Amino acid sequence: MKKKLITTLMILVLLLCTWGGLFAQVSSKSSADSKDYFKTIVDIQNKEQYSNGLSIRTSEILDTYIIASALNLEFDSHILLPDTDKTPLYKSAKKYFSAYSDHEFIQKCKPYIHGEDISGDAIGVILGYYGLDATEVVNQKVRLDRINTIYRQDHFKEDKAIIEFINGLESFYADTAAHEFFEKNSVLKNSLETYTIKKSKDEKALKLIHEMAAYIGVKKDNDFNYQVILTIFRPSMASFFTYTEGDEIQAISFQSPNSFDQNPYKFDYDTLLETLIHELLHVHINDTVKSIADQMADEGVALPKTLINSPMYKNMPLNRQLDEYLVRAIECRIYKQIYGEVYTFSHILEKEMNFGGFDQLLDVYESFSKYEVNRDRYDDIESFLPEVIHNIVENL
Repeated sequence: MKKKLITTLMILVLLLCTWGGLFAQVSSKSSADSKDYFKTIVDIQNKEQYSNGLSIRTSEILDTYIIASALNLEFDSHILLPDTDKTPLYKSAKKYFSAYSDHEFIQKCKPYIHGEDISGDAIGVILGYYGLDATEVVNQKVRLDRINTIYRQDHFKEDKAIIEFINGLESFYADTAAHEFFEKNSVLKNSLETYTIKKSKDEKALKLIHEMAAYIGVKKDNDFNYQVILTIFRPSMASFFTYTEGDEIQAISFQSPNSFDQNPYKFDYDTLLETLIHELLHVHINDTVKSIADQMADEGVALPKTLINSPMYKNMPLNRQLDEYLVRAIECRIYKQIYGEVYTFSHILEKEMNFGGFDQLLDVYESFSKYEVNRDRYDDIESFLPEVIHNIVENL
């Protein structure tokens, strides 16, 4: 009996060692894969002059999600990897990933796509789930709780759906050896990193962020951590995202590094910064704008349905059309203070008026002069927005 017991114990020990080795391999593999999910190109800091810095990053896991969405759409999107067969990098991606069109994640990918584009909720889920460091050792509940509730809409209402999405995306990344694809096709990405590091040395980004915070009256700007995540697989459009990490609000602009002509091989740092400030302004004013618009509706104020002469915006809710107008006007006021009115008009305002559908932007822009000369009366932009919004609704 004693001999049998010893034999049984030895078998159990061997099994535990085997299982422990398997778990160690899984843990090690997961860590090795996840370290490439996000990469910091440059941290721009000057704490002696500016309270806020800026991290500029890239993300293989986000790029993988973009490519997976394009694959589900059979690489026939005007937004994701556009003109695929005419662009060498996109053509390589199509050739490489098309072999995985039957992958389970691709077959289930449709709920994670918005028309011909990626889903903003999916991006928000990814950013919140992984946080600042995809390799950090935290339990799944912490990751799930970190996801901003505004992205828990429609398909992502339940934790189960989020976990299924994350597991599917990670599986696709691993099964396709996506990291190897990015490594073998890294010429454009390496060029982007070199370009960004060189351009960021002038600290123009820090000056703009500092001026933005001062202009809108951010009282606790240290509570915000500003990030840009760049992608070369979606050369147009940009979106803002937030989640809370400890005591800090992570304010993120997920965007293209390219110029307005959407050429993935043509970087434009000035356009990158214009887009950054635009998206960060959304972070700071959108909730206030919605609250004011909702209150006006509750009070029975006659509200127009459309403010913007553009198919991209005219079907948005009124509060979203309002914040698009206001963000552009405030951005122009900030740029005017740093670069002057001639530069601001030629580089931003006139383009938005002539091509963006913001026909009355000049009037909204000029209305902020009252805010600037009466800062003793207006503590911050929030205290002025009700006045300017009523003026827009009544006069545009």
